[in-house]
Amino acid sequence: MVIPIMLNGDCSSLILGWLMQRGHPEVFRRSKTIDMSDIDNNPLVQFHTKYYWFFKITFCFVLPVLVPIFCWNESWMEAIGISGVLRFVIFTNMTFSINSLAHFWGTKPYDTRIKPVQNMALAILTTGEGWHNYHHAFPWDYRAEEYGGNFTNPTTIVLDLFAKIGWAYDCKTPSADLVRQVATKHGDGSWSEVPVEECK
Repeated sequence: MVIPIMLNGDCSSLILGWLMQRGHPEVFRRSKTIDMSDIDNNPLVQFHTKYYWFFKITFCFVLPVLVPIFCWNESWMEAIGISGVLRFVIFTNMTFSINSLAHFWGTKPYDTRIKPVQNMALAILTTGEGWHNYHHAFPWDYRAEEYGGNFTNPTTIVLDLFAKIGWAYDCKTPSADLVRQVATKHGDGSWSEVPVEECK
């Protein structure tokens, strides 16, 4: 699915508004020219595609409802209402809010020329997705934020684990010198150098 992000729109259009609009025809045209054969032929991707709806329904709705019922005697109505519907609504909105809150409220320590910002509250609520100024200033960095591997970015911890067991490889990061240069030249002044050993 091609998601048409409208960064010049208001905050609500970024959270849910894009779902109600048709994407630009050029996006669809160009997306058809991208060679995805390596992804499409990957056995893990094929497995995921084949069983997507089974896993989606099982892990998104069935298990979250059944676990409270059978593990701590929750009523069916409360389990469906809270663990099923309310949990789904909250997490869906948190996911969609990444492309709004992370482009409107926060600091720009790395690059003031772009819209994305650093937003720690969003990073905590979305397991590390609130560090958008860094992510867009250094898009090739697998960590999606400068220091990675801390409580505000558990995704990096998982990727580091995958790298140790060989599931992830060639994980790229910019040099500390490059980060310093970009932050000094284009940042808003809120960046401060933290020794790497303090980040671990």
